[in-house]
Amino acid sequence: MNYKAKLQEKAKRKKEYDLMRKQVIKEETNKRLKQLEEFRRKQRKEKLAQLQEAKNRELKLNENIIDDEYQEIRKQQRRERMAEIARESRDSSINYSLDEDNENIEYWENLTPSNIGWKEFLSVSQKKENDNSQFYNWTL
Repeated sequence: MNYKAKLQEKAKRKKEYDLMRKQVIKEETNKRLKQLEEFRRKQRKEKLAQLQEAKNRELKLNENIIDDEYQEIRKQQRRERMAEIARESRDSSINYSLDEDNENIEYWENLTPSNIGWKEFLSVSQKKENDNSQFYNWTL
């Protein structure tokens, strides 16, 4: 082999070596780009998950605040109602009507056939049953 052929062979091997080197670099670059893209995708997913979790915690906190406020409102309404009942129980005009109610209840509880006058009641009701003249003007 002559000198020129050796140089051409050397140039050809150098070219092949450069092509292989470029191919390896290209493959490594693509591999690293894919890894970087995968890493970024994973980071985005984690960040979205964190944001969603923070949003859920905030919603849960808001629900708890609303529940607490609702319970406070209900407690306040109960307190106001109890205060109103206490005021009513201290009010003499209302107490008087309660006393009247108690007297009426006692009256009705103590009724017996002898003090109602059942015989008179029954005789009046029987007269009304026999006297149909009051129903003549009624139509069906």
